[in-house]
Amino acid sequence: MFCINCGTQLPDDASFCSKCGKPQRNILDALPPTATPGRWVAKEFQEDISGHPIFQPKDRRESAQLDEAEMVRAMRDHIDAATKRLLARMVRDGWEPTEPTDSGRLALANRVITEHTHYIGQHDSSAWRLGEVRINFRRWFTQYELEETALYETCEFQVVIPPGKYFFRMPWTIEVVVTGPSGRTIAYTEKGSAENHKKIQIVLDKLASEYVRNGWEQLPSQRRFPLPLELPVLRRKFK
Repeated sequence: MFCINCGTQLPDDASFCSKCGKPQRNILDALPPTATPGRWVAKEFQEDISGHPIFQPKDRRESAQLDEAEMVRAMRDHIDAATKRLLARMVRDGWEPTEPTDSGRLALANRVITEHTHYIGQHDSSAWRLGEVRINFRRWFTQYELEETALYETCEFQVVIPPGKYFFRMPWTIEVVVTGPSGRTIAYTEKGSAENHKKIQIVLDKLASEYVRNGWEQLPSQRRFPLPLELPVLRRKFK
């Protein structure tokens, strides 16, 4: 397992972190009781930190000289703050991280999503923006909890826009992914093009409304950086 505070790898039975001294009692509570049947469930969780400029060079020359080490230093504070928020929330719910959580290794492992934006204008400069931190967790679910979870299936919307510069209309693909006791399947796919992201959002909301009319319950939507879209999430009892 890994320390909930600094991300140092520890033995599974560690009570305290050997590096920072943080108690690991919350993680130990999530370890499986020997007499309780169940299984580990792995899942990726995200913490949104979009909109934070982390490095804005003065001109194109300075932008071209930006190297990976400078990027890591520039984003460290933002990553650390986001990671601590995510860890506090997930450990409280019984989840434990399954990968290092220090800012440097998260960035180098491509677990921090960033976007490079180029500004054409008076200064002709560019900037890097943080989007979200993604960390894999696991949690021990008892057989009863698994049976309760299996009563529901979830429906998530994904949007794919091919990278490139579009002057008039951008192509898009919407996939509706349903996850339930029988596994994970793509239940519906739709393709099209639009002038901007607002048009795509209209299509997403229309599709979600159709699912709600068919008995699905709408949950809080999610954002996946760098798309400025509210992706619908729904669920219903498994039939």
